[in-house]
Formats: sequence, C-alpha cells, structure tokens
Amino acid sequence: YPSDLAVRRHIEHAWRSASVDCGFDEVEGPTFEHLELYTAKSGEGIVNELFSFRRAGGENDYALRPEFTPTLARMVAARAGSLPVPVKWFAIPNMFRAERPQRGRLREFVQWNIDVCGVEGATTDVDVIAVAILALERLGLTPNDVQVRISHRVAIARMLGALGVTAEKSADAMTLLDRRDKLKPEEFAQRAGELGLSADAVARFDTAARTTQRLAEPISTLAARIGIAADELSALDEVRAAADRAGILDWCTVDVGIVRGLAYYTGTVFEVHEISGAERAVAGGGRYDGLVELFGGPKMPACGFGMGDVVLANVLRDRKLLPDD
Repeated sequence: YPSDLAVRRHIEHAWRSASVDCGFDEVEGPTFEHLELYTAKSGEGIVNELFSFRRAGGENDYALRPEFTPTLARMVAARAGSLPVPVKWFAIPNMFRAERPQRGRLREFVQWNIDVCGVEGATTDVDVIAVAILALERLGLTPNDVQVRISHRVAIARMLGALGVTAEKSADAMTLLDRRDKLKPEEFAQRAGELGLSADAVARFDTAARTTQRLAEPISTLAARIGIAADELSALDEVRAAADRAGILDWCTVDVGIVRGLAYYTGTVFEVHEISGAERAVAGGGRYDGLVELFGGPKMPACGFGMGDVVLANVLRDRKLLPDD
C-alpha cells in the first residue's frame, strides 16, 4: 500500500545515499540461483529454509535467493582478474525465506548489502560498520537507540582454548555461544559441560558467554572479567583502535556471545541491535575471507553485512522517527 511503500522508499534512500557517499557501486543479481550455490556455502541444512524448485521437465534445482552474499561472491569470482581493488559494491535486492511470518520476519523482504573485497584488516571491517552507522544516523537513530555488537572469531577461538575447550570441540562451543539467547541457563550449562569442561570451566564459559562492555573501554578489562590473559583478545584490540580512529566507539559494544552461526566467517563479526533487545537484529555481518575462493575465484579477503527493512521499520516506527507525511 502507498503508506507502507513510502516507509520502504524512505529507508532505501538512506541506504543508497550512505552507500554512494562512501564510494560503493550498486550491483544486482538474479532473483533465483542454482540451489547448490547456497548449499556450497551453508550446507544441505539450509534447504529447509529456502523456497526451492525444479522446472517441469528440467534437471536442475533452483532456489529463490535467501541472501545476497553467495551471488556477490560468484560475481566477484567470475571477474576477479579485471576488477579494481578494493571491490566496493552495494545492493538492495528482494530476499525470500521459507519461514513463518511474525514480527520482524517475513517470507519476502528487502535487504541492504554492503561488501568490500580485496582488502584485509580491522580498518576495513570498521569502514564497513561505519557505512551502516551512517545510514542509521540519517534515519534519525543514535547510539542510545541501537548498538553494534562486535566480536571476533579468532579472539573467541583463543578465548575458548584458554577456558579449556579443545580444538576438536571449538566449533561446537561457538555453536553453543551462538544459541546463548535461545537456551535457558540450566540447558546452556548442561551443554557447556558436554564440551568436556570441568565445573569451574563451565562457570567461566557461562560468564564469558554473557559478558559485554562498551568498545570504548580497554579490551584488557574484558579479558580480566572473563579470567583470561589480555593477549588472547588482541584481535579485538585492533578493532577497537580502528573504531576509535573512525569516531564510532559510542555506537559499539563488545559482545563475546556474538559469533554469527555461519561457518564461513573468519574474523570480525557484528550485529546491530535495538538497545532494549526487544527486536531481532537489525543487521549482521563480518569478515568472510574464503568465500570468493570457494566459488572458483582467487583467494581474496572480504567483509560485508546485510540489513533488512522489516526490523528497521519497526524500530523507526516505535521511536516515532518516520515522517508524518
């Protein structure tokens, strides 16, 4: 309806203007891809989350796109040798998820994607986050409304090792961290014990999973609260320094429980959340250095995020930040 579409266009304008002003070029991909594009990245389990189909009389399986990152990685891989570095692309495509519609989640939605390929380091990660913040600022939001919850897969892996989690159990421990907010405390503790940890280590793991602090505070303070050496979290120190240089510390919180369940993330990971926690994540992303190579391209570092319109519109509406007209 006109009023609903006006809200979407208002949001899209903020997304597009932030992208262009930060030097990103707009791209687009097909509405559906070969199903194997998504199973290659996320495994066969993702099929249950997709609208997939086979054309009558055909042999190939297809799926309506549930996200844009695999398409982007395929496009970069196809022309990697001729693309300028860094590759800075954005897209605002329609997405589809085979889920039960509920507050903050629809079967079809619009998602803003920002990706940078070809450059390593925390500075690039923070530059990507800063684009998201710029759009949120232009929509009237402040650090008192939303926070970027940041973590780092390498730092978390080292933290888990310091807590006694073996390398073989590290992936299971990260999966458990990712489900932190979906489990009751007693079930979380039980599953932590199944990682082979002592009772004391389980208690420390539980503490670590729920530890957050403003990124403006020293990372050594966070390490002390968890009970590990500060150098185990040195990767987060690099992110903090880059965020300080970018002037976005007030927007950011370190959250050890943010690991982003998708296995292709390799470094910095982050989610944007409404401050009260009443809504689903507004956005999520991180560094995925191996994905372009997975789709036949050269080894190429990459970082990006996706931000949907549904939750963001809820946040703007609740805070009365949508124009009256």
